[in-house]
Amino acid sequence: MDVDALIWLDTGRNVEKLARMPLRHTTRAYREGREIYADKLLSAALSHSSPLSLDYALDQLVALLEAAADGDPATVVSSTANAGLLAKGGS
Repeated sequence: MDVDALIWLDTGRNVEKLARMPLRHTTRAYREGREIYADKLLSAALSHSSPLSLDYALDQLVALLEAAADGDPATVVSSTANAGLLAKGGS
């Protein structure tokens, strides 16, 4: 899986499962800090795809995508950090 940014959608109950996912740590997105963790609210907004929810999702997602895809592995994606899912060595 070679992508510019990887978005993990979650219902709010799977952070620990995601952290233990064995192959996740082998992806470039993980190693280079290009993962975005979408919490319950952001995941719901993306999934519902209504005019109001998409406005919310875009407001949240733009900054996360900018951080994930800026080309600097040292840039921390706030949603991933807040969920405790940063790669080892990440800030």
